[in-house]
Amino acid sequence: MLDNIQIRTKEKKKDMPTFDGDFEFLITLMFLIDTINGEKMNDFQLENYIKKLPLADSNYISNMSNEFVKSFGISNEVEVTCGLCGLVYKSPFRITSEFYRPSL
Repeated sequence: MLDNIQIRTKEKKKDMPTFDGDFEFLITLMFLIDTINGEKMNDFQLENYIKKLPLADSNYISNMSNEFVKSFGISNEVEVTCGLCGLVYKSPFRITSEFYRPSL
């Protein structure tokens, strides 16, 4: 899942280079949500749905995912400060191939 998130994030950044938002958070939520009210959605529908979610709901989904991971004894959260608005929030730290062998 983490590799797919990373790949899709890079694709989005390539398609929209001037966008300053966090594609990784959006795509992570897309991978975490299986159905909405019992209905499967395609990627376009799911992305639009998530973009309309209140921040509290997005954070709730992210926090519940992190709580699930913590139940296995792993904590991968880091505190991040938004460069645009100064908001301090916790975000999952993803250990991918880039962590061990960064591309140059």
